[in-house]
Amino acid sequence: SITVESGNTVYRAEGNCLIDIESKTLISGCKNSVIPTDGSVTQIGKSAFSGGAPENLVLPESITRIEEGAFSGAAIKSITIPESVTYIGEYAFSNCKKLESITIPGSVKVIEPNTFYHSGLKSAVLCEGVEMIGESAFAYSDLETVSLPDSLKDIGSEAFYECWLRYTVIPEGVVGIPYGSFDSNMGGVVLILPKSILWFYLGDPHDQSTNYYYYGVVYYSGTKEEWQEVSVLKALGSTTFPEERIYFYSESTPTDEGRYWHYDENGDPTVW
Repeated sequence: SITVESGNTVYRAEGNCLIDIESKTLISGCKNSVIPTDGSVTQIGKSAFSGGAPENLVLPESITRIEEGAFSGAAIKSITIPESVTYIGEYAFSNCKKLESITIPGSVKVIEPNTFYHSGLKSAVLCEGVEMIGESAFAYSDLETVSLPDSLKDIGSEAFYECWLRYTVIPEGVVGIPYGSFDSNMGGVVLILPKSILWFYLGDPHDQSTNYYYYGVVYYSGTKEEWQEVSVLKALGSTTFPEERIYFYSESTPTDEGRYWHYDENGDPTVW
C-alpha cells in the first residue's frame, strides 16, 4: 500500500496512489491503485505505474495527460482512455505485453514516438481527430489490425515496423509513407494507398546498397495514369515499384487483363 505521513503538504495518498498536491499529478501507483475521480488528479506522471498497475483500468475524465513511460512494462490488460486526455507521452505503454487492444480518442492529436513500442497489442483503433503517428509508435508490437482515421495526415518512419498487419488502409489526405512504416512480419502485407499519396519510401535505410521492398503488395485507389505521378524512393534515389505487385481499384468487374482490386462482400480488399 502507499501511504503519506500526516501533515505532509506536498504529497498525499489516496486509493494507493501517491499524488503531488499542487500539480495534481499521480506520481506513483501500484497494482492495487484506485485513481481518485474527484478531480484531484489530472496527470499520470512519468513512470508512475511502471512498477505495477491494475490489470483493468478506467481512467477518470479528469485526466488530461499520460506522461512518458507512465505504464511502461506494466502487466496491464485493458485501459479505457477518456476524451479528456490530450497527450500520451513516449514509451507510455511500451513493453506492456498483456495489453492486447487500445482505443485512442480523437482528443489525442499526436501519438508520440515509441508509445506502444514492443507491446502485446493485437488491435488498435485511432479515433477521428488523431492527426499524426510518431516514429516507431507501434514498432515491434504484436499488432494484427489497425483502424486509421480520416483525420490522419502524417505517419512517422518505422511506425508499424515488424508488426503482424495483414493489410492496412491509408486514409485520404496522407501524402507520404516514410521508410519502414509498414515493414511487416507477415511479409506479404497489403498496403492500400489513397489517391493523395505523392511518395513512399521503398529502400532499406540501414543498407543503402540494397533495393529492399517493404511492401508485399500495393492496392492503389487511383488509376494507372495517376500512379505515374507517385514518387517511389529508396536510399540512393528514386526507383520503380514492381508492376506485378501493384493493383488499381475497380468497383466493377474489369473488362481488360490489367491488375485490379476491389472490396469483397466482407469488406476485405481482394484481387479481381
